[in-house]
Amino acid sequence: MPEGSSIQVAVRCRPLSTSEKNSGATRVLKIKGDQVSLHNAALPGSSKEISFSYENCYFTEAKNNEIFKDLAEPLLRKALDGYNISVIAFGQHDSGKSHTINGTLEDPGLISRASETIFKVIEDASNVKDYFLMVSMLEVGDSFLYDLINPSGIDLKVRHHPQLGLYVDDIAEVVVQTNDDVIRLCDQGLRIRKLTTDINGSARTTTVFSIYIEQRAKGGSQFKSTKSTISFIELAGSEHTSKSEDAPFISKSLNSLRNVVMTLKQGTKVVPYEESKLTKLLQVAFGGNGYTVFIGHVSPSDGDFSETFATLQFMSHVKSVQNIPKRNQTDYTMVIKGLREEISKLRERLSINTGKMVDTPNNDDVSRMEELIKDLQLAKMQTWEEKQRMSEMFLEERKHHLSSKGILDWVLDSMKKGSKDVQSKLANLQKDKERLMIEYKEVRNVADALKDQLQLMITEYTKLNEAGNGNSKDGKQKVAEIQEMKEKLRQENETLKKIKQNLKEIQDKQKLEKEEAKNQAASLKGNFELRFKLEAENRENMEKENQATLADEIDRVKMETENEKAELKMKSSGQKLITADDLLKVEMELLDLKAEKSTMAVKLRSIESEKRQLKIDIDEMFKRQKEELEIQQLQHFQTFRNYREAFEEQKGMLEQRYRALLEDSIQDAVYLSSRNQELVDENQTLKQEIAELKDKISTISGRPQST
Repeated sequence: MPEGSSIQVAVRCRPLSTSEKNSGATRVLKIKGDQVSLHNAALPGSSKEISFSYENCYFTEAKNNEIFKDLAEPLLRKALDGYNISVIAFGQHDSGKSHTINGTLEDPGLISRASETIFKVIEDASNVKDYFLMVSMLEVGDSFLYDLINPSGIDLKVRHHPQLGLYVDDIAEVVVQTNDDVIRLCDQGLRIRKLTTDINGSARTTTVFSIYIEQRAKGGSQFKSTKSTISFIELAGSEHTSKSEDAPFISKSLNSLRNVVMTLKQGTKVVPYEESKLTKLLQVAFGGNGYTVFIGHVSPSDGDFSETFATLQFMSHVKSVQNIPKRNQTDYTMVIKGLREEISKLRERLSINTGKMVDTPNNDDVSRMEELIKDLQLAKMQTWEEKQRMSEMFLEERKHHLSSKGILDWVLDSMKKGSKDVQSKLANLQKDKERLMIEYKEVRNVADALKDQLQLMITEYTKLNEAGNGNSKDGKQKVAEIQEMKEKLRQENETLKKIKQNLKEIQDKQKLEKEEAKNQAASLKGNFELRFKLEAENRENMEKENQATLADEIDRVKMETENEKAELKMKSSGQKLITADDLLKVEMELLDLKAEKSTMAVKLRSIESEKRQLKIDIDEMFKRQKEELEIQQLQHFQTFRNYREAFEEQKGMLEQRYRALLEDSIQDAVYLSSRNQELVDENQTLKQEIAELKDKISTISGRPQST
């Protein structure tokens, strides 16, 4: 029996925050060696401390480098030897989980330090081994699982492959070449998470950042490799619904995780991994085949006593969980061979049931057949070349999602508030388009599976015919099955055509709605560069849509060609089933298809050439118009300066003239005031003289006359 390995548990205590210090919070937690003591004033008696013991304990002064050296770096060597590694940060909100995992510029986190170390080791070993690295990033909620690298908004599913183990369907696994690639994708994923958190108003989600390492000897087989996954997991905040000891977590996912931990601790055989998407993802970390480091984050403040106590208790339970690490060495040729054998056996059983005239095949067998075919397709996609191709496809989808949810939404939301109806229509159309794209992928997968089955049937019939049993009962039955399979394949292709037609109709509607949105956003007319970016985005989207259409058309031609070849091969193996005229007709059809393919290739090259020329012309036009706009702005600025200088000059002259007039007016007022006073005085003198004259006249008039 493989040797077990306990989960390594560590505790880290953050410093008191500024607000806690200002509010007078007291420290109730202390660390000494491997002992953590929590002071509880409510306990009776003299002993008021609760103690816990952990292998690694870090107090407030600890740096990320110390934690990396002690906990993560030793496990990196195991990861590079083919073992899965999980580094998990647990604790309440604002307890320091994100600082440990992501860090800062001054104190980089575990992801940055681990990535840098991995690339150094790979560089040193590049002479003897080839390495292939990819990353992914997920946001896990209570009821959803979102991709943060390729933010399509689609709720992803966790599935299980019988040989390859757990995987997330349609997750974007992006190839990375340098440490900078890893940090850039991680930072962008965190920004996307922050954006969704701000929109949804909730931060109770878990982030999972994974680094996938595959390695093989120089010149080794592409189907044989040693692989490992290093996952950095920041769990959702561990707050409880109340302060009682048995209170559940607010996060339902963490409640499911607690159930898993307690079940593993008790040794129960049936572990409830299926309770949540989080526990499905963490099967490897808890009771699985990897090594796990569990870092509990606590607060020293008395205000967080109940949450700190609950965190330390949960960590004590986690210490009891045992994993059974297993080295991941995979030979995909054996995996593919095993799946094909199982498919063949199941097909024979279904054929026997059909021969017994059973009305309907067993539903379980049919479902099992579909699962096996899907598992086979997944196993075939495990080559590095195929993963590189898928990575490039995810990056293209990522650009589309980031651009369509960036510039366009910003323009419609910020520049024109009255366009809510248009935005709603665009969102609904986008949902319909994404739904059809998913349906298209599913039907395409079914068509590919049918094609594989058809090829197998033709191969079996060929072997039967070569054995001289082509015209036997079994041979005729095989021919009938081949014809039936071809009819199913034709029906699936018709379904694909209908879906493509519906997609085209939605794209046309989107184009009309976008035109309406652009007409409504009249305020954009003054922003030349933003208009250019919007048009460039629309051109890029149209190019992708045209490329997808061309790719589908090329696939259709290839499929029809291969079907014709298969039919020709079947007919030729059937000896009398084909005539010279039939052969000539098929050859002519093949020539027509080849000519059509050649014509399409020429047209495609012509379109590419026109596209390059148009891009050059558009860039030149943009550059020229931008220069003209800058010249116009300079001219307008110069004109404004001239008007400003003339205005200042006229203003100065008017002020000078006004001061002169004011001085003249003041002088006139002073003179008039003085003159007025003189006139008043003269008037007063005259009045006095007149009065004296009147007195004299009165005196003369009243004197008696002498005789």
